[in-house]
Amino acid sequence: MARFRHVLAHVYTKLDLNLVYGMLHHDLEEIKEFLRVLAAKLQERNIEMSEF
Repeated sequence: MARFRHVLAHVYTKLDLNLVYGMLHHDLEEIKEFLRVLAAKLQERNIEMSEF
């Protein structure tokens, strides 16, 4: 997931939409876990999602 984020954030390679589709459909639990951790960290810092 970190490597994938790195590619998306820095656009080092041309995005392969099949890869993105595959990640969303086959690695959904990893994505959900990442979002749970992110939400917890934001909550710890009293940051509301609406601020984004």
